[in-house]
Amino acid sequence: MNFKKILWSFLKKTRITLWGTKQLFIAAPKEISVLAFLILIQGIIPAFSLLIVQMIVNDLLSPQSVDWIFPMGLVLGWGGILALGTIINPIISVIRISVNEKALTHCNILLMEKANSIEGLAPFEDSNLYDQIQFLKNESARRPLNFVFVITGLAKDLITLISILIVLSTINMWTPIFILLACVPHAISTYWFEKQTWTDALFRSPEARRLAWFSSLTLDERFSKEIRLFGFGNFLVDQYKELACSFHAAFSLERWKKSWGFVGLSLLSVIANILIFIFVIMQAKQGGISTGAVVVALQALVMTQLELNGLIQDFGMLAQTMLFFERFDQFLKTNFGYLAMNPQPARTDKLLPKDEIRFENVSFSYPDGRKGLSNVSFSIPAGKKIAIVGENGAGKSTIVKLLSRFYDPTEGKILIDGTDLREIDLGSWRQILSVVFQDFGQYALSAKENIGISRSTFNFEEISHAAKKGGFDSVISKLPKGIDSMLCKEFGGTSLSGGEWQKLAMSRAFYRDANILILDEPTAALDPKSEHWVFQKFAENTANKTTFFITHRLGSVRMADRILVLKGGQLIEEGSHEELLSKKDSEYAYLFSLQAARYANKEPEVVTLASV
Repeated sequence: MNFKKILWSFLKKTRITLWGTKQLFIAAPKEISVLAFLILIQGIIPAFSLLIVQMIVNDLLSPQSVDWIFPMGLVLGWGGILALGTIINPIISVIRISVNEKALTHCNILLMEKANSIEGLAPFEDSNLYDQIQFLKNESARRPLNFVFVITGLAKDLITLISILIVLSTINMWTPIFILLACVPHAISTYWFEKQTWTDALFRSPEARRLAWFSSLTLDERFSKEIRLFGFGNFLVDQYKELACSFHAAFSLERWKKSWGFVGLSLLSVIANILIFIFVIMQAKQGGISTGAVVVALQALVMTQLELNGLIQDFGMLAQTMLFFERFDQFLKTNFGYLAMNPQPARTDKLLPKDEIRFENVSFSYPDGRKGLSNVSFSIPAGKKIAIVGENGAGKSTIVKLLSRFYDPTEGKILIDGTDLREIDLGSWRQILSVVFQDFGQYALSAKENIGISRSTFNFEEISHAAKKGGFDSVISKLPKGIDSMLCKEFGGTSLSGGEWQKLAMSRAFYRDANILILDEPTAALDPKSEHWVFQKFAENTANKTTFFITHRLGSVRMADRILVLKGGQLIEEGSHEELLSKKDSEYAYLFSLQAARYANKEPEVVTLASV
């Protein structure tokens, strides 16, 4: 059973190694071909050097040797081989860097394309897949680069080792076998030690991950303000020191215990090498091999040990890199089929919906079990302005996610002019939507590109018009290069305030020129007066368009044709502003009065229609 597991693990790692190597060929076929040829030459140079040394020593010790031209020719040949190695090394380095760059580009493109193919948000809610995505995101910047160095170094060391053993076989057929066997215990010891003390202890222990977390906090911009304001930087350092001491104490004792086994195995290699040395000397004494062969055998002992150590280190590094490629391969092959796709979907266009959007007994639960909506039903006539209000967690954003078809309802249907949303072509449907999310993107692009990406086109006049609609035109006038100014300080761009970013996000939504516009609490960083202005602006610029205003502030939604009130994932009230205020025991009226009193700095009282 254990043998089968070892064999299966070996075959699996071999497959992943071949798959990773294939990606290198796809990324840089010409460079890899040249690199493989040069590494072959680099790998056999030590073996040729040994042969020449053997020939020179034998010639010098031969009593019949009187011709100095022959050894001098060998010396020149030996020098030529060294020169070839010297010339090849920088060439290999340059080519390897080129392969690195292309391999990194290729892997990142594969990841980006696969991520773009995920239509819904469910994979990002799945904890296992989320961990996988985070691992790939963090490791993709260096693992493909490591793989190029490791796989080329491993190939070179393997070629060198094999060529040395071939040279030794010309001396005596048993010598290479004895030398290889003598190195095996030390090789096993080194690999075992590296695996136990590094991989198992450091990379897999919860203590090590917590150590890394503590060390990263003081370098993370997200926490820099609180660390300085509250002055708990030294507390983090002390916590790190305390955890590090206990971590090192626990694992140090374990490592010392295991080290004696490693030392024992390494001593076996030493004893075996001594026996081989004795065997070679005896062969020389009996005339079985020449003095040059003795010199070569001794050199080969040292070189074989070095090459095996290099191979072990390469395999150790390769194991970590293969973990990345294994998950990479698995991620690329994963079918993220969380959305039910109709093989022959109904196409839509910018005239849809002509009649209405209808939610019929819609319920939804997130992958982690959280209840988003429970039996919600309502209909929205095309071209109307709808406000969806409620406290945090009421289910407002869930409606946005379902309308955007990031998820499908757990129960019930969303009908577009009577057609189930799941039957409509997803790409066509999203083209008629424009959404300003709560967590809208702040991209390190120019202001023009930040707006224009909603259509992937960059018409200057239309972008400027959209910026004016969203109120971002006043910000553009202050930027150093106007609409072409780079944004985000991470790459030397201009830093915007939260409110300015929100105006840009709304300009982006206007530039989409979609038939259905959704504002999912995009004005959280604005004061109530500014928010009212933004909503009023949207109301003015979305004539004959179906518009959804999602907010927990009720003072800005009076212009809505209809207001839906959510609570605990359920639709509890609907109607116009006046109708909801006039209802007895109205949740909307209570929340409205509560917020009005907060802004007026007075005790709340229930507001009636007569008092508005």
